[in-house]
Amino acid sequence: MLLELAIKAKQCYPRCDGIDKFIAAYGVHVLAMQKISDSDVDFYAVLGVTDSLAADTHTIKRSYNKLALMVHPDKNPSAVADGAFKHISEAWEVLSEPSKRQIYDL
Repeated sequence: MLLELAIKAKQCYPRCDGIDKFIAAYGVHVLAMQKISDSDVDFYAVLGVTDSLAADTHTIKRSYNKLALMVHPDKNPSAVADGAFKHISEAWEVLSEPSKRQIYDL
């Protein structure tokens, strides 16, 4: 509900500072809650990578860097920025190493 309101606020007031960061932080949490199994988070979705099979390390790194800048607690005043940053850091930790990524993909 809060995320939808933020998106509508962005549509009404596109120049309003901070809404993009707010949306990014809450969006990460929403994606992290959509699990692919009982305990596994979809790390590709958390990082905003749509095609997990075609994604190379460069694509994953680019997505991580973009999100990290938006949700880092030092740059984002949102109350959930710290948790969002932890989610994307965990996703990066798994998907950036080929051995961990291969295990995760299985």
